[in-house]
Amino acid sequence: MTNFSGKRFCIFYTSGCVAPALGGIMAGAVISRLEGARGIPGWRWLLLIEGVVTVACGFGLYFVLPDYPRNSKMLTPEQRLLGHVRIMHDQSASVQPEEDNLTPFQAVAATLKDGRTWLFLALYTCNILGLTISYFIPTMLKGLGYTSVTAQWMTVPIWACGAVFQLFWSWTSDKTQDRRWHITGLLS
Repeated sequence: MTNFSGKRFCIFYTSGCVAPALGGIMAGAVISRLEGARGIPGWRWLLLIEGVVTVACGFGLYFVLPDYPRNSKMLTPEQRLLGHVRIMHDQSASVQPEEDNLTPFQAVAATLKDGRTWLFLALYTCNILGLTISYFIPTMLKGLGYTSVTAQWMTVPIWACGAVFQLFWSWTSDKTQDRRWHITGLLS
């Protein structure tokens, strides 16, 4: 991979922190302003608005996003060529010649014997467990005595800090050209 790929992947994955932060802002605004409007509870308004925006963006982005640099109308011919060359370079750098031809059973057995597989499994499990708590942050804050609207607003700084931390971590990963320990740190 090239020395700036960590930053690019992180910008993509930072959307996982930015979206809930924006969702908290939107939820706080919708619930506080539309609660009881037309006899509909605020949470239903929120569900309706988020659903309509998601479907509209999905259909709109289908026509806007390119599937490959070669056929992007937003790029100049030089940029298209550069994007294509970088993708081909990354693919050739990541393909390693196989020394042994393993049968599928041997490959599974080798994977199960590798301690890194089990370490990754443990880290991934911790990551998923950590992510599930994020769904309940507004409920936990409400249990602490905050109103529903205030609880929604209070989720924004949590996600904003996460986005900043992810961007900083990717910058240091690109700077040091170390992926293993940076990914391990983010997952743990």
